[in-house]
Amino acid sequence: MSNMYRQLIHQLPASRLSVDVLLALRLILDPGEEVKLQKEIQALATSPELLKQRLRPEWEAFVSKALVQYARSHSGVSSDVLFDDLLNKIEQIQNNDLEYQAMLEQVNNVKLLQANEIVQPDTVEAPWRQQVMALLLPVTTLDKSVEG
Repeated sequence: MSNMYRQLIHQLPASRLSVDVLLALRLILDPGEEVKLQKEIQALATSPELLKQRLRPEWEAFVSKALVQYARSHSGVSSDVLFDDLLNKIEQIQNNDLEYQAMLEQVNNVKLLQANEIVQPDTVEAPWRQQVMALLLPVTTLDKSVEG
């Protein structure tokens, strides 16, 4: 991977994503890992601190890297098509995927517990489409002719 792509990965604003969007992107960009993800989320019941200490940072790093790879693998596709594709996939998962909804409920229960312990919230959450657009914009502005 070229230095330019490595720099881009580190500059993507994944830390600004709400957990629901981050989880949806994690599922979209890493198909086949649902069982591992479910186990990680189930572990939150006994160790809720893992969400902030380990899982969220891992998800952010994975999503940043995977989005750059996703954009590179779709280099012949316009930015609009790329945006629409990911937005539609996120919406599909949020509205229709029962496994996603169950995992999100577990994560939200942990966040609720943390909020009751007066833990600072992760972010001020913008609408999810706005979050995704802000995340994807740097990826889609890459020079498509540059190969790493």
